[in-house]
Amino acid sequence: MNKKKSISFYIIWLIIFMLLMAAVVTVGVYVAKHDAQREAERKYEFNIIQSIIKDVALYQEEIENWGYQVSAVMPDEEPEDEALQYYYRNYHQPVLVLTDADGGKYCFCYGFDGYTSVVSYTSIIERTSGEYEEVLKTVRLELAKRNRNQAPFEENLNEVGASEYYDILVELNVKTFSIDGGKTIWDKSGFWCTNYCSNNFVDCMRFGIGEVDTEGNSRAADCHIKQEYSAEQLLAFYQQGLDLQKRLIELYKRRHEISHSSTETGS
Repeated sequence: MNKKKSISFYIIWLIIFMLLMAAVVTVGVYVAKHDAQREAERKYEFNIIQSIIKDVALYQEEIENWGYQVSAVMPDEEPEDEALQYYYRNYHQPVLVLTDADGGKYCFCYGFDGYTSVVSYTSIIERTSGEYEEVLKTVRLELAKRNRNQAPFEENLNEVGASEYYDILVELNVKTFSIDGGKTIWDKSGFWCTNYCSNNFVDCMRFGIGEVDTEGNSRAADCHIKQEYSAEQLLAFYQQGLDLQKRLIELYKRRHEISHSSTETGS
């Protein structure tokens, strides 16, 4: 009798063990599938952009009909365009570039990644002597996602004050030259940067290492940036990038469906 009880006891524990192992395997499979789905969603825009770059000739004519020139920044080819140096230095994958009629460049990798431009214009400045002088200003603007490995936010829902709330890095490099002689006027030149919330390009915050007054430095950078570009202009660049991202994805899907339909018809 004791022997039968012992066998029954081991059988029961064996069944429990097998059920536990089955539960562990089931959970493991679920987690793996969930992680794979999340990774696929994270790379959704990335895969589409890379496919467009690979077969850019199929898409070029229609994109040019939108009013943009099409090119790409390749990781092994340094671009001559100063506005694209940022992407060459910081990216390890090809970046699709759509250039508008004004020379502004909308860049795409994980979806819309950023906007960059270099503009030059003449201006009148007041020197420390009190005299006024006509100068040439060259302004390079860089607007890029802080997290380059995810698609941009259509609406940033993070809490105000959290690091993730300030999702766009804006950099401004201003060089001012005298018309006569072309010498750099250093007190009218400079480099400024801060992080903005893409909802409005008003809320900003710096996160510099070792900075004592991040809020003060951010306000100073914001002041210099807004002397060249208003919050409305920066927001317009960002929203135009989101719109182009949607149009690129729709174009890819349409081309992909046509190609798939042609393949089925041919078979």
